[in-house]
Amino acid sequence: MKRRRGFTLVEMLVVLMLVGLLVALVFDALAVFRVANERVADRSFQVREAALVRHWFAESVAGLRVVREAPGPGRAGAPAFEGDATGFRGTSLLPLRGGAGVPAGVAWRWEPGRKELSYRQSGGDAVVFPAPEGLSGFAYFDGEGEWHAQWPPRLGTAPALPAAVAWVRETAGGRRLSPVAVLGPREALYSPFQTEQE
Repeated sequence: MKRRRGFTLVEMLVVLMLVGLLVALVFDALAVFRVANERVADRSFQVREAALVRHWFAESVAGLRVVREAPGPGRAGAPAFEGDATGFRGTSLLPLRGGAGVPAGVAWRWEPGRKELSYRQSGGDAVVFPAPEGLSGFAYFDGEGEWHAQWPPRLGTAPALPAAVAWVRETAGGRRLSPVAVLGPREALYSPFQTEQE
């Protein structure tokens, strides 16, 4: 009897089973890669968003100024800047919306227990951002070495603006401050060439 050349049915089935196992392993590896890629993309977005919020916060604090009439509804006669542990409001020359150099009333607010930080600009709706990790409030530096939970401080005389505003964060290593300096003058500027008012 003459033997035929070729594969037997059993050999073909074994080869097909091996190929099927390899395909299943490849698809499983691709699924793991896809999930890991989505996690990395999500974390990258969160880090980028947190960096933007830090930058916007720093700009609006650095641009704080003392103006005679605080912009915004209901602000006539209000202090140039007021803040407590949950947020602050004042006038900045570097608002998020609008042109740089144009005074705008700004307010940053954090509600305890929520992981959100809101920004409101005079004449606009609040913009809500995720709060920095471990945020537990705001603190205000008086320029003489003391941090305060509110501004203006309860006792003594203080300039209209603090020297710095900081996020207070609770971490495993303890309480950490992330301060941003107020770059402008802390008191209203006197101009000898102002027009007289009746």
